[in-house]
Amino acid sequence: MNSYPDLFGNKKIMIILHIGEKEMYRKYNYRYSVLIIVFGTLMREGLINENNLEGLSEDKMKVIRGFSNQ
Repeated sequence: MNSYPDLFGNKKIMIILHIGEKEMYRKYNYRYSVLIIVFGTLMREGLINENNLEGLSEDKMKVIRGFSNQ
């Protein structure tokens, strides 16, 4: 049987992994209905820029810019 510190350490690791998984899912959720939000988040974090989104309509770009400035 594991000692209490080992169990606590394992639980802490599981919590960290769970939080990381949720953050990854939020950031890289590619369902069509949330792509604009994903693009805005990625722009805010500097992972993409407007040149990467060339070809999107100006209406969509305005919404993406709005999310990138939050």
